[in-house]
Amino acid sequence: TPAPPAPPEGTAVSEPMTTAIEVEAAGSARSVPASDGTTHVEYDLVITNAFTADVTLTELVIRDDTGGELRRLGGDDLRAITFRLFSTDPVVTVPPSTAVALIVDLPMPPERAGDMPAALQHEVSYTVPDTAPARALIGATTVRGPRVEVDRSPPTVVASPLRGAGWLDFNGCCLASSAHRMTLLPTEGDYRAFEMFAIDWVQVRGENVFDGAGAQLTDHYAYGSEVHAATAGEVVGVRNDQPEAPVNASSTGNPTVREPRDAAGNHVVVRLAPDRFAVYAHLQTGSVR
Repeated sequence: TPAPPAPPEGTAVSEPMTTAIEVEAAGSARSVPASDGTTHVEYDLVITNAFTADVTLTELVIRDDTGGELRRLGGDDLRAITFRLFSTDPVVTVPPSTAVALIVDLPMPPERAGDMPAALQHEVSYTVPDTAPARALIGATTVRGPRVEVDRSPPTVVASPLRGAGWLDFNGCCLASSAHRMTLLPTEGDYRAFEMFAIDWVQVRGENVFDGAGAQLTDHYAYGSEVHAATAGEVVGVRNDQPEAPVNASSTGNPTVREPRDAAGNHVVVRLAPDRFAVYAHLQTGSVR
């Protein structure tokens, strides 16, 4: 391969710097209007420690596409959004050969509501012990990147899929500790936050969501409720014959899930537009029609 042309005399040359971590984005960022009156940008960063010793993350700086600073996180604020994959325990120290996810929920200033950045830039700083094997090979302790595109397309407006009073959005977006928000899995080689906007709907009566101990499905007030289409579309997928799972099966092990297509239980998939779908999941056996 021919060598690149030499820079003009007197020009400083910036060499690529080795780092102990690799930082990548799990897809694009999505801007969504939230119930707090501001617009939030939701996305995930995945950090892999590729080095010989523990790495401790110290700071995340988020900038817009012009370089203007939007947020700076460190200490407990950084820990609160950093999790080992498929774990609910926040961490900032990453062992060797381990990946963690930074679950980013970025509220935009009200004055930026109509001026979403086209992309976000990042700086991730970390420390690595001076005594680590091969420490001399690490040239920088700040990673500049990645650049994350922001999907600024308008959201799809939907109705409630349930009727009546007392319905509560449980485990929905956008707390980092939400099981839906923090679920990441590689799909065809790229990380996907495929449950980012998923909601578990529960019905509240008084201060409870079920009668008694809630050990049976029929104890729960939501059980047996009719589910309605939230918006128009074309049905493109149906599952209607899967056995019902026991209460709390997600934490104790679900015997009805044996392969990926079982994870949503009995469900309906509706195509709303090209590459945009609604999924109604965890329905009663035989109830889909």
